[in-house]
Amino acid sequence: MRVAHLASHLLARATRRLSADWQARYGHAVWLVETFVEQDRFVGTAYQAAGRLDIPVLVGQLTLMVSGLRS
Repeated sequence: MRVAHLASHLLARATRRLSADWQARYGHAVWLVETFVEQDRFVGTAYQAAGRLDIPVLVGQLTLMVSGLRS
């Protein structure tokens, strides 16, 4: 079996599965999945292809963004 764009395909499937499993186990939805890329070694192409957003590594801004989502 061959799958085109295997890395992004697996990332997207794992994220969907995580959300369903988390909902079943804990009874609430997943709002954010965080991953890390060593930017000096990789550009995160597979993450981008899987539909991930590039959020700057600024904790204060991320806190504001998450707070805004819940309002």
